[in-house]
Amino acid sequence: MVKKLRFKALVIETTDRCNARCAMCYQAAGPRGSDLRGDGRLSLQVVLRVIEEAAELPDLGNRVHVSGGESFINYDEVLTIFRHAKSRGFANIGATTNGFWAINRPIAEHRCAELAEAGVNYLEVSIDYWHLPFISLDRVRTLLLATRRTGINVLLRTLSSRSHHIDSLLASFKDEELMHVIIANGRVHPVGRGATEIPMEDIYIGKGVQGCCEDLLTLTIAPNGNVYPCCAGADMTESLASGNVNHDTLAEAVFKMKTDRTIREVIHAGTGNLIPLVEKLGYGDRLKPSYSSICHLCWDIFKDNELAGVLQNHFQEEALCDAIQFLESAER
Repeated sequence: MVKKLRFKALVIETTDRCNARCAMCYQAAGPRGSDLRGDGRLSLQVVLRVIEEAAELPDLGNRVHVSGGESFINYDEVLTIFRHAKSRGFANIGATTNGFWAINRPIAEHRCAELAEAGVNYLEVSIDYWHLPFISLDRVRTLLLATRRTGINVLLRTLSSRSHHIDSLLASFKDEELMHVIIANGRVHPVGRGATEIPMEDIYIGKGVQGCCEDLLTLTIAPNGNVYPCCAGADMTESLASGNVNHDTLAEAVFKMKTDRTIREVIHAGTGNLIPLVEKLGYGDRLKPSYSSICHLCWDIFKDNELAGVLQNHFQEEALCDAIQFLESAER
């Protein structure tokens, strides 16, 4: 029996712009927007409506997460978004940020107090080797101190490659600076800008591309309004979009997602299962010899609009055949 689509959180990517231009960024974000996705930005009006609609969805967890790009370059807007999410009953509210705005201790503590009042109970702070040319470690230290003083939980989100590992980053902090901080270290994925600026030999390759993402879904709104089932690379494609909140309701977009056979195949069977099909359809030469994860494979397949179209046509024909067989069996 096919499992229902259940989403752990609503993720709102408010902007493609970022004050940094990190080499490993899967969104390829920067001061002028994304190298791949353009200079998108969700209007505040649309975001507030999306939160209203999300509060009514039955299969969505009680979490709202705001990200970018770097959403805090529009600080007053994100503060309004947090407050609105709180007013609609979301109890787990947070954001991803590189902490550039923690200029000094008074500013950092003032803003963290505002964030806490607005309902924010966690921040995911991005810092690693590739952020350091753009973000001072002193800003991160200042932010960590401010969050401790205002009761906001922190997840220090880092990435590692074979050449640049978390050990060297953590050596830059004193033990007391990381008190009450959860540290999450992942591998760099060759997605977005990381696909062109990080050598493949420097990437940690996973144990394979089997497995699916049906228990890890986050209902994601991209800066251009497109709706996706996750924020790990699928949101950097056009082919995996399920509607757009600029002209669809969130419920309509989710319905499209639930009834799209290609998306359901990716979610429930896993992108690894697509490899034999891609080869059977005559597009095996477009696959890479190895992938760092199912997310890397998913992005690599579905960023190729021609290949994505071939797969979508295949699953549409398959769905049509199933429907015809069902009708024929019902008539017997």
